[in-house]
Amino acid sequence: MNFSMQRYFVRTRIFLECPWQNKLLFAVLAASLLSQTALAEGDTWRDLLTPKEFTNWVEEQHDFYRARHPDSSTWELDNGVLRCSGETGNAGLLRYRPVLRNFELRLEYRLAKGCNSGVGLRAPQPYSGNPETLPSQIGYEVQIVDDAGEPPSETGTGAFYGVLPPLASSALPAGKWNRMHIICEGPRIHVELNDRTVQDIDQRSIPKLDSRSRAGYISVQNHGGDIEFRRMSLREIPLARPGAKVVFLGDSITAHGGYINDLETYLALYHADDLPTLINLGLSSETVSGLSEADHPFPRPCVHDRLDDVLSATKPEIVVACYGMNCGIYHPLSEERFAAYRDGVERLVEKVQATGARVVLLTPPPFAGSRLKESHASSDTQFGFRTPYRDYDEVLGHYAKWLLTLNDREGVDVLDVRPLLHAHMDEAYGQDPIHPNARGHRWLARGLLPYWLEHFVKIDSANASTEDRWAAISSKGAKVAELVAQRRTVFDRTLLWKIGHTRPGNPPEISWEEARRRAEELDREIREAVRSAGFPMAYREHLPGLENLFQIAGDMFSGSQPQGDTSFASLKDLGIQTIVSVDGATPNVAAAREHGLRYVHIPIGYSGISAEAQGSLARLMREATPPFYIHCHHGKHRGPAMAALAGMLAGSLDRHAAMQVLECAGTSPQYPGLWRAVEDFSSPPAEVAWPELMEIARVSSFVAAMAEIDEAFDGLGQILQADGAASTAHPDLTAPQAALLLKEGFVEARRHAPPDETAWHPLLDDSLQRTKTLEIHVQQRNWEPARMQWERLRQSCRECHAAHRDVP
Repeated sequence: MNFSMQRYFVRTRIFLECPWQNKLLFAVLAASLLSQTALAEGDTWRDLLTPKEFTNWVEEQHDFYRARHPDSSTWELDNGVLRCSGETGNAGLLRYRPVLRNFELRLEYRLAKGCNSGVGLRAPQPYSGNPETLPSQIGYEVQIVDDAGEPPSETGTGAFYGVLPPLASSALPAGKWNRMHIICEGPRIHVELNDRTVQDIDQRSIPKLDSRSRAGYISVQNHGGDIEFRRMSLREIPLARPGAKVVFLGDSITAHGGYINDLETYLALYHADDLPTLINLGLSSETVSGLSEADHPFPRPCVHDRLDDVLSATKPEIVVACYGMNCGIYHPLSEERFAAYRDGVERLVEKVQATGARVVLLTPPPFAGSRLKESHASSDTQFGFRTPYRDYDEVLGHYAKWLLTLNDREGVDVLDVRPLLHAHMDEAYGQDPIHPNARGHRWLARGLLPYWLEHFVKIDSANASTEDRWAAISSKGAKVAELVAQRRTVFDRTLLWKIGHTRPGNPPEISWEEARRRAEELDREIREAVRSAGFPMAYREHLPGLENLFQIAGDMFSGSQPQGDTSFASLKDLGIQTIVSVDGATPNVAAAREHGLRYVHIPIGYSGISAEAQGSLARLMREATPPFYIHCHHGKHRGPAMAALAGMLAGSLDRHAAMQVLECAGTSPQYPGLWRAVEDFSSPPAEVAWPELMEIARVSSFVAAMAEIDEAFDGLGQILQADGAASTAHPDLTAPQAALLLKEGFVEARRHAPPDETAWHPLLDDSLQRTKTLEIHVQQRNWEPARMQWERLRQSCRECHAAHRDVP
């Protein structure tokens, strides 16, 4: 079952089954329970210095120091203590891979005399070797330096380096452990050092910081001298609890609901865990200003006439409000009408925030004045919705400009929907200048999607609004979209009338009880339609011992290597029958058997999927029992690629959907062989003798990794000799891709090196460090230093082979 849709259904059923007369009491009790649940979930701390979590850190060095000290080792983890040696003058960053927005970070550090270090926050891009990409320049660096007892300064301990001195000097002398506590939430950053506040800022009030990112990477820095970190833990602060209830308010554009339906359909089909519950309570003709034109058939309703009842009945975590189109009552700009709009918005924000909910304000959509058959600009015109002011869009633009200034307020987000609609006016509006058409609502949804993905859904928002995804909603997802719209008409419209409002009109023809029953049926139909639509990544779930868990399609799942007994229990609960490892590591067959699960081992590399591996996969699909869980080490690259092939073999994915599996899983484009294997896949011929399925493959993982290294090393050498030009043997392989494949080869070799051959380990560590330096040179197109490093690496490999591989 799709877990996210199951939770969506359960949440809806609880809301529906509660008798209306007991709804207020239920809401109070539920709010209390939910707040406790949110607190418990939000208090989940992640230890960043465990061996497993340490794989999420990546070293990024200053090129200058790396060139001077190519053989030095900089960062190492030893029994929970992270050490950085400064004896050779090494400098650089150790960056945590996930992008973080709101979080709390705790750590302890101890430095040697003369040490210069720091903690990087919210750097929007990785450090490239260029000083302009350091966290102190594009994000923040909380300075750490040997200056105990010195007065505060912009370069002293606790400073935002080069920007703000600390509020107090609280660093302990070298050799002592210091405690640091950092909270980043929205524009606020709070730093404590040894239980004393050293920074407490709102970045919007500091010109040097106002434009800097509110999301990015964290890192630790070394700029000389020895330093140690320990007890480093992280807690992400959610914008709202998982599955947050979101109420939409607005005029007829919102009441139409097209953009809300499109948004919900996209989330249901593409993303995954903890869908927000969207409730559309928009009302045609409504304003936030309380104004109404003389020729309107009835006094326009005002949201403030019903806002208290809406908030009391629904208890939302977030309220999205889109007003303005009716608020200027289609007249030229006047300070009186503008003041009524400002006052109405301010009152709405105040009331919503008083309940503890967050406010999301949408700017007024454009008024398409070019669609008017008659143009009205005369001052003696009786303006109104029938005879609107010709340049009314300028009035709405004035409203929008003021509305955007509210972005500076805590707990308020303002999303500007106007630029995207203005850019597609011909497509987004028909003859009606006020209401966007269906395509216009789709553009509205696309404009809102990045915000939703950033705050609620764990997929990459940078690639989430591509043309083919939205087109797929109109084709393969059409049934889901239809059912979502039906449910909104049945449930949301009935709820709107149940809560009450002042607009004349006909109430729904069905009773509240019938609406609840029909909504339950539609929930089940939506859930089934999502499953049968054939979209990759119907959900992503986080279960104990598993990471990056995706439902590819139907009975096909992918994710990380199972960790611990709980992970196999999680797979059993998920219904998995067969686990497929494509990683080089030896599968934990015994643990799988204890839970009644079968293991199949088909190891592949990062450079592609061999014909033999594809044959083994074909045999698996024919002989093994689904559902399948296909995993690599982290669950992002090799596992999803193999699962995509399995989906095509099963007939549940076409080629386009299979390629989207890699996109959704975050498979790096630097592994073109994996992408090519999916793009060029064709089913192996049935008459070929497919390989036997094995629980543990006979091929040594270490030997396989070394073979990958040989291939990547030769390919990169050819590219470097041509100053970065692609080789004739692999015309689609770029220098950065080849360097990354080489580095991954050494990572895998080190991971699978025989434990009894300890003499190999430092040699592999040294080669890995050289490869990282080589990769930096390649990324910066420094071809001569890259060739020199490649030659050093080749000589190192020859010496190792002579001592360990080539002996008789």
